[in-house]
Amino acid sequence: MFADGFDLDPRFQEAFAATVPGTSSATFAFSQERRATEPDLELTADDGQPFAVRGVWLNSAAPAGTSTLPVVSGGAGTPGDLAGIDARGKLVVVRLPPGIRIDEAYQRLVNVENAGAKLGLVTLDGGAAGTTVLGGGLPTLYLPVVWGGQNVTAQRFAELAKTGHASATVVSRPFPRFRYELGDGVEGQVTAPRVQRPKTRDLAEVRTAYHDNAPGEVRYVAGREFFGRMVGYGYTQPVAAQQERVEYYSPGKWDSLWTGGFRGELGEQLDLAAGRKYRLSWNEAVAGPSLRGLTVTHTGEQPRPWAWREDGVFDVWLPLFGDAAGRPRKPESVAGDTGSVTLAKDGVAIPVEPSGEPTLARIPVPDTGGAYRLTAEAHRHTDWWPLWTDVSAEWGFRSSAAADGQALPLLTARFAPAVDLRNSAPANRVVTFPAFVERQGGGSGTKLAVETSTDDGRSWQPAPAVKTGDHWTVVVRNPASGFVSLRASAADDRGNTVRQTVVRAYAVG
Repeated sequence: MFADGFDLDPRFQEAFAATVPGTSSATFAFSQERRATEPDLELTADDGQPFAVRGVWLNSAAPAGTSTLPVVSGGAGTPGDLAGIDARGKLVVVRLPPGIRIDEAYQRLVNVENAGAKLGLVTLDGGAAGTTVLGGGLPTLYLPVVWGGQNVTAQRFAELAKTGHASATVVSRPFPRFRYELGDGVEGQVTAPRVQRPKTRDLAEVRTAYHDNAPGEVRYVAGREFFGRMVGYGYTQPVAAQQERVEYYSPGKWDSLWTGGFRGELGEQLDLAAGRKYRLSWNEAVAGPSLRGLTVTHTGEQPRPWAWREDGVFDVWLPLFGDAAGRPRKPESVAGDTGSVTLAKDGVAIPVEPSGEPTLARIPVPDTGGAYRLTAEAHRHTDWWPLWTDVSAEWGFRSSAAADGQALPLLTARFAPAVDLRNSAPANRVVTFPAFVERQGGGSGTKLAVETSTDDGRSWQPAPAVKTGDHWTVVVRNPASGFVSLRASAADDRGNTVRQTVVRAYAVG
């Protein structure tokens, strides 16, 4: 159950709501949402009667698997408290005093770790909510720790630990294997009973692949459309990068969001039917420029194109890291990205003021028409981002004051090679894959030339690209190892052009 921003678990809390029978309202609407996954943590104990202990992992060291551990009390986690117990290989319960600083709280958990504990559980003594007071750098902590706080079951568990004869079973699933997104709603019927007992066969099945260039964790969130607005959970949940699993949704329209922290965010609108099967891939190579849909760049404005002309200004925020499905994603300074935007009209450079973001710019331009050359580049060099390290695009188009309020006619080239969950393709093999040329504001390209590089863009070789229906089929010989970089030169029947480059477009081997 979800209410007022918090999950209510019926095992630990009671919640009641009621409406006087017979109440009705033409403006009444009610919806309920439920996200169901395997619990990432289940902790059970027995003090004469088995009971579940409510808790969450305090840090990311949560081990996967099931274990039964002896339980001992570590007092307040001081060296003196721990000196009197044998903590080796056990679950040690620590009860923190009121007003403790958070750095001291973590130091006491380091004490528990140094004592040889396999797992820790923290409870709060009395009104110890003051543990949120910050106080300097936190010690490095590798010990898996469960945060029990002040809930009743954690306090009961702490009392059990004092007996010295207790054990507990811990089931840990850092990345649940399945996911259900369920929704139901009704209008007008204030007192009508709403019981939702969905069967898997009546839901939409979505086989979802979480591609990534390195193992780790990403997160997701989804909301369903009811009565013309999106409702649902406002918080994300983790899933393992480089994982594929089947997920189930109630039929209807959904907004789904993938977020990878500094990797950025990707969004998708889903329209799902009962009993149907779908496929969904997140963060799949090749990343590159994508200008699909609308964005909001400045506070208070209405959604508008990613790059447009408004009141004599080219207002752009160019998402150069869109994925293979064409979902836009911006370079951002918070991720350590660098880059630039430049503009020229009829061969004469127009000044571009720095914005603080790699591909964000507002550039005043003359009313008179002319030929423009807009360039953007983004660079991301990190250990966890080995692909798409350098992405650039150079657009050619014409514009005048008559185009105010319209999207700039920018072309983008999108590549969709067959890659595994690590965004890697087979080595030493000739492969073919589709390429699409799209124009912001509608339309597509009529010409495409492709080049490849296996030395991070120092040298380039042409790759055949054959028009096949609404796309091109590109032929590439993959090397024995390393990476393939891609460069595309495209044009449409209106004279708009683009030349874009993605260094390390996909891995090989």
